[in-house]
Amino acid sequence: MEFKHLIKDVSNAPKLKLVSGYIFNTFSVGERGKKLVPELVDEVFNGLVDNIRSSKVNFDYIITIAPGGNQWALLVAHELRVPLNIIRDLPSGHEDEFKVRQSNQLHQRDLYFSGFKKGDRVIFIDDIISSGETLKTTMGSLKEHGVEVKAIFCIITKGDGDMSVGSSENIPIYTLIKVTKEGKLKTK
Repeated sequence: MEFKHLIKDVSNAPKLKLVSGYIFNTFSVGERGKKLVPELVDEVFNGLVDNIRSSKVNFDYIITIAPGGNQWALLVAHELRVPLNIIRDLPSGHEDEFKVRQSNQLHQRDLYFSGFKKGDRVIFIDDIISSGETLKTTMGSLKEHGVEVKAIFCIITKGDGDMSVGSSENIPIYTLIKVTKEGKLKTK
């Protein structure tokens, strides 16, 4: 599948230099993006759904972390008619909830997991994988609780973050496009 709208969006994405010195690419499909046009939404949505269907992975439901991948995961879950469980950054108060401290280049925060049971088979949808730190924390926490992550599906992988997660957790990662650490499109 060709991702001409996504490639154009990535190529034209403004960059923000954060207080930490980290350069943040404000891709429209990410948590700090500005505007999503219907053509871009269609392209990303169809790309994610096609990747999931062609992977032939067996799973019980989709998971994601707010705010990054939740809008994409919601669309895909609705299309595939499967449940969605969102890991949040605010407590829900549910009895089965557990909290994990997560840190990456952008921030430190607590993530709240609830509704997971030992033996669940899930796929994970995310917007952008940069360093892979959020995913490593999430995958490790789910594994400790007996949840099997069958595959990760994301829109953009930046740098080599997907490599560190894929090799350390042995989970296949499917991505629509890859960009360099600086945010430029990777060529094969």
